Amino acid sequence: MVVFIMFSIIILQPVNSQQNNSSDLQVLSIVPHDSNAFTQGLEIYNGKFYESTGLYGSSSVRIVNMKTGAIESQYNLSDDYFGEGLTIYNDTIIQLTWRENIAFIYDADTLELVGNFTYEGEGWGICKSLQGDYFRISDGTEIIQYFSNDFSPNFYQGIYLNSSGVMKSVTNLNELECTDNAIIANVWHEDSIYLIDYSNGKVCRSVDISSIREQYENENSGVLNGIAWDQNNGTYWITGKNWQNYYEIEIDDSSCQTSEPVVETGDEGRQLLQGNEELLLVVTAILILTILIDWLSQNKKSDDRQNEKPPRLGDDEE
Repeated sequence: MVVFIMFSIIILQPVNSQQNNSSDLQVLSIVPHDSNAFTQGLEIYNGKFYESTGLYGSSSVRIVNMKTGAIESQYNLSDDYFGEGLTIYNDTIIQLTWRENIAFIYDADTLELVGNFTYEGEGWGICKSLQGDYFRISDGTEIIQYFSNDFSPNFYQGIYLNSSGVMKSVTNLNELECTDNAIIANVWHEDSIYLIDYSNGKVCRSVDISSIREQYENENSGVLNGIAWDQNNGTYWITGKNWQNYYEIEIDDSSCQTSEPVVETGDEGRQLLQGNEELLLVVTAILILTILIDWLSQNKKSDDRQNEKPPRLGDDEE
């Protein structure tokens, strides 16, 4: 056991060194957020927040003033749909739904419903890739799918690497944001944001935002869920389910590469690490270590806020 713990510390140490210390995270601006909004996705377009909200009977897509937080326009989904992540494409809004296998397309100026398309599996987060003419979509697993601009589905990579080269499977990938340098993602029930390399799925950095929750939010605030890149200022805005505010922060994504992957694996992309037995052995070993470490942590009492997951609000599995 002593040898195992020492080995685990050696492996995990490089991972921790890539995390942003929450005490160093600076809030640049704060804008009020509708605390009744069960936020699922956030974008910035033409100087406005575009936000998707969820829950059956409460789902919507809305345009919000970035200076005041006032809702300027809103379209409510029918009670049969649970709204999820959204992105902007060709002056339209694309909004996923959770289990209904349909995405809605709206006019970005008027929120008029202009079309839809279907997809397989659950819809969680979506972003328009800036490095290629297709979309990235998360479904709550370790897989990030991509869709071409004609909405033909393909699957792409599902194992993520930390910067030390140690395999680390990241599941519950949620809200997505595509930038010039990286895919930005939050993980359901974590106060962390992950920066993922376009070219190889490598987690090149993680940012701990727990200090923002502790300083500005309250016990009624749900999980972090909303990341929007402000291209004009080079900053990011974040919020969450039933949060009190939107927060502007800086995230350095320069550690991620900018090249897009050239391999398209189709549905076989879900068969991870196929044909690479040595790598599979490494992954298996790391997963076993992760399980053991998790078991040890479950038996360790701690008052650390970061170990406490935000309360689950409503019947949302995302």
